[in-house]
Amino acid sequence: MNAKGRRKLALFFLIIILTIPLINIFWQSFQKSIWDGQHHLTVAVDNGNLDIWSLEPSEKKIVHVTVPGNTYLSVGSYGEYRAAAVGKLSLLERKNGQLIVDAIEDSFVIPIDGVVVLKEDVKEKLTFENMFGLGGALQVLGAVSMQNVAYSNLSLVDIIRLWFFSFQVNKSSIKNIDLALSTSLSKTTLPDGKEGFTIDNLRFSQEAEEYFNDKGIKDDALTIEILNATTKEGRANMLASLLTTIGGNVVNTAKNDITEKETKIFAKDKSYTAWKIAKLTGGKQVFEAPKRGRADILVILGGK
Repeated sequence: MNAKGRRKLALFFLIIILTIPLINIFWQSFQKSIWDGQHHLTVAVDNGNLDIWSLEPSEKKIVHVTVPGNTYLSVGSYGEYRAAAVGKLSLLERKNGQLIVDAIEDSFVIPIDGVVVLKEDVKEKLTFENMFGLGGALQVLGAVSMQNVAYSNLSLVDIIRLWFFSFQVNKSSIKNIDLALSTSLSKTTLPDGKEGFTIDNLRFSQEAEEYFNDKGIKDDALTIEILNATTKEGRANMLASLLTTIGGNVVNTAKNDITEKETKIFAKDKSYTAWKIAKLTGGKQVFEAPKRGRADILVILGGK
């Protein structure tokens, strides 16, 4: 082999050596992706205030809800915390973004798919409007980098899909809702004497179905039965409320006769609705006809 041939061969192997790690990074990102880019996605962003993005790709629609930072939210066994402090609490307790998910699901009855918690010293807030155009892509990819983000379960693939989705949406059509101006919040006086808010769950739930409706679930039009096979009371009703918010048709909830170690979703055929429930609950899909009742999908909630 002459010198020119050796240079070409060396260049070929150099390209392979440089490409393989990039392919591996992208593949891992793809495996960790939480969104397929086609169905409904709801993301909570801790920006000081708490922002909730509701994306419906089939209708090219985005609803952006801002929860004022001085709104008291229920955070399970931790009690009530200001919205601005939930992200910090979640990281302090080494729960990543889970306490943000719990706070929103408990207080607003909205199922959350993705979470982004920015570091406290980040001045540039992350908004969906930032994503438009090439400059937006660079800005958003920078914003969700390890340098600025304390925690996120969105992968690089998810961010790229979000950016591509931004091109399908008319920027002026984004519906912005500031809950500080909503009748769903009531003014209260905080312990430090400052003004804050409390949430009226019932009133907000009447609005939430419009903002967070999942067209994939509505189109499936499947009936759902939920059994609580845990020792914790109210889990079936809580899941029923979450599914109803996004358009699910829950026809029955009940206590299971025995406890189960894991959550299982029984459905004879594959469906987006069963897949979504599995995502929300961390459950396992079982492609068998439900063993009881007449619902199309049977959810048996297990675990602690």
